[in-house]
Amino acid sequence: MKQVEAENSAKERNKVLVYLSVLRPGQWVKNGFVWAPLLFSGQFNQWESFVITIKAFFSFCLISSTIYIINDLCDRREDRQHPVKRFRAIASGALRGREALLLSGAVMILSLFLGWQVNMRLLAIVIVYAIVNIAYSLGIKHVAILDVMVIYPVLKSIVILLRFILLKKTITNCNTYPNLHNNFCAH
Repeated sequence: MKQVEAENSAKERNKVLVYLSVLRPGQWVKNGFVWAPLLFSGQFNQWESFVITIKAFFSFCLISSTIYIINDLCDRREDRQHPVKRFRAIASGALRGREALLLSGAVMILSLFLGWQVNMRLLAIVIVYAIVNIAYSLGIKHVAILDVMVIYPVLKSIVILLRFILLKKTITNCNTYPNLHNNFCAH
């Protein structure tokens, strides 16, 4: 009986590790750009600004994880033939397609919730970011010129917009940033 319990416990631990691996938390560092507005505004020590930035950061991390899962689902057949990618959770069969879809849906909902908690503008940016990247996973990446013409400008615009949206939330004295006053500070 104890051996069965130990085996079930090991399987549960392995499943958690599989879920974590498919989220690719090692890639979350790429979302570090979200911290730039807080750092450059000089308000790193203000709790409210810090919490807003944490929510925005994790909103992007989780939506990125959602996109990684969708991309892995779309590419699983090709990944099975790849010498390195064949060991990924979905390609190897450690995570079934249905489980991956459910996980991606749950992670996406959490991401959108965090974006909404910051403000509607951030939520909109996270949604556009997701749509563009999911479209990429679903086929744009196979159209050579289209991926460069669509993906890069949209993602660059998102980074710029995000900077201003988060700055609005972190600026307490709008006179410090007069060029932002008309668009982002309360009148």
